[in-house]
Amino acid sequence: MSNPMKVTVIETGRVILPAPGIYKDDTAKYPWAMATMFNSHDKLLDLPVYAFLVEHPNGKKILFDAGWSSTVRTHPWRDMGLAHLADEAILPPGTCIDERLAAMGIKPEDLDYVIPSHLHLDHAGGLRDVKGAKKFLVAEEERKAAGHGNLVDYRRRHWKGLKLETFSFSDSDLGPKKKAYDLFGDGSIQLILTPGHTDGSVSMLIRSDGKQLLLIGDSAYSEHAWKDDAVPGIMTDPENIHKTFAWFREFNETAEGLIGIISAHDGDLVSKYYEF
Repeated sequence: MSNPMKVTVIETGRVILPAPGIYKDDTAKYPWAMATMFNSHDKLLDLPVYAFLVEHPNGKKILFDAGWSSTVRTHPWRDMGLAHLADEAILPPGTCIDERLAAMGIKPEDLDYVIPSHLHLDHAGGLRDVKGAKKFLVAEEERKAAGHGNLVDYRRRHWKGLKLETFSFSDSDLGPKKKAYDLFGDGSIQLILTPGHTDGSVSMLIRSDGKQLLLIGDSAYSEHAWKDDAVPGIMTDPENIHKTFAWFREFNETAEGLIGIISAHDGDLVSKYYEF
């Protein structure tokens, strides 16, 4: 029997942020609505920040997202900049990505690929904490967005000094844009363009032994978001995010052997380990 696919959900701290940033309401148009300090406790959400370790049957180890940078513990303003007004990073000792991996007996050098779903702070912050990984990959569209985008959502210090390679999408039957990148050329790991939250946001489709698991980063913040078309207050393209949500609903209904669709901040997630 061949080795199974293994996917471990790793909680790399938490984030406290205003609810209108996650589920848009009438206040989302006001800048103060996006700042934690100007919101009452009942308007704040406390959500996990997940990274995902994929152990492929071919022996490769892939890290999808990297969570917060360890620097947020001691220097949150330096690490997050103006984003610290909107989001509060919670990163207890032992919970940044390299510490979590070390507890599993895995060194950064053991990682064959590190692939952020997008380059926002709570997904790319930990990239330098695993700087010994063999290869860092990001979608061309996201790399371009990070190079020209605002400095609130993107902090280039998180990948400074890293060789951040880009990949190009090919035509596919997957995703709202029908664009995907086949990591190993065998369909087992597909990086799918699912824009809206950012221009280059990607989801990772993992296939093995007739089963499928879809990791969606922040392309939707929760199952409620994509099922009920509950758009976030912070996004780059409302039209694209509606199309992305619609594709998640379609895929959920039609994909054979689907185990689940998991976001990077799903506070209701029950299982943290999948083997198939």
